Amino acid sequence: MKKAAVMVSDGRMKVIVRELAGAGFEVLACTQLDELEEMERRALEWDVLILPIRGIDSEGNASIPGVSFPMQKTLAELRPEAQVITGLQTDYLKSLQREVKCYFEDEQVRRKNVQLTAEGILYLLLKETTKSIFEQSIDLVGYGYVGQAAHELLTKVGISHRIVDKHEKITDDGVQVMSLETWKKTAPAEVIINSAPVLVADEETTARWQEKTFFIDIASGAVGADAKTKERIRYLAAPPLPGLVAEESAGKMLADYILRQFG
Repeated sequence: MKKAAVMVSDGRMKVIVRELAGAGFEVLACTQLDELEEMERRALEWDVLILPIRGIDSEGNASIPGVSFPMQKTLAELRPEAQVITGLQTDYLKSLQREVKCYFEDEQVRRKNVQLTAEGILYLLLKETTKSIFEQSIDLVGYGYVGQAAHELLTKVGISHRIVDKHEKITDDGVQVMSLETWKKTAPAEVIINSAPVLVADEETTARWQEKTFFIDIASGAVGADAKTKERIRYLAAPPLPGLVAEESAGKMLADYILRQFG
């Protein structure tokens, strides 16, 4: 019987625990300190160690609600053939002398995850704004995986929006994409949804923006706006949206990835 230790950092991880157990794994679900200590004591037993989505910080700690736990000893004592899986490849994990697998480097997971993220964007538009989604203007900044999925969903629902990306172009469905340089010189929409992992809302650009401008930052690290902009307009650093709106689907997606690593 394969053995798995799962650091339960959110609802997606609870689904992973259930799915692995259903597939015949012996699973230690780590939700509190004593279970994390058991994970460490039994390090040699694990066939797979499931870290939190956000991985391990620069000090070697991994966090679940209420607990930050040092992972150095556990990782050092894992068998060489044991799998280590996470969602974010941090510098600490990259420095380890072992392979660490990341869900979101897998094309199948990435495609499904951006669909769930797009659903989360729609959820935030409904929850966090007071006007009908059909009455407000929206700018999608960034046209990578997430931006494309958001565009497809908003188009299906019938929600008008502009698309902004690094360079001007035409989408596959014939929609004009505005360049970021041009966008910075124009009046923004009432709601800006940023998925570009770079600073797009700097102080110079946003000086003419109205205070009621709503900037939803879904980029990794919430790097889309500078500190002064965050104070002056309405700014929201979005939480991990797949886990917020569809933790069952998101958790199954991640569990399927884990099970694929075992053939």
